Amino acid sequence: MSKLSLKAATGLTLALAGILWLTPVHQVQARPQYYPVWLQTYPDVAEKNNVKAAIKCNVCHFGAVKKNRNDYGKAIEKALEGKKNLRDKTKIADVLKTAAKEKNGDGKSFGELLDANELPTKSK
Repeated sequence: MSKLSLKAATGLTLALAGILWLTPVHQVQARPQYYPVWLQTYPDVAEKNNVKAAIKCNVCHFGAVKKNRNDYGKAIEKALEGKKNLRDKTKIADVLKTAAKEKNGDGKSFGELLDANELPTKSK
């Protein structure tokens, strides 16, 4: 009987190892440091548009998958120039200022919208 439990334990161990080995690893892409800098940079826009309670990450993203960026999020990605996961708040603020110069589909710059206390892009 102990031979059977040793076989069962070995089989279970090998099965679990196989499952873990075959399970794809998904890299988390969260960049939570950008959101607070955006709130500090545009506090009036955030307050007027209820960003903290309703919009949150959808200032730059749309849908449940955060890889989905709206036009403003794409402008920020472009302004990052391939850099990933910036931590320096001053550099993040500079990226936001650079992205503000880009224009949306209506021909208005994101900065013009932000200066008017409007969200830089409509959530999809």
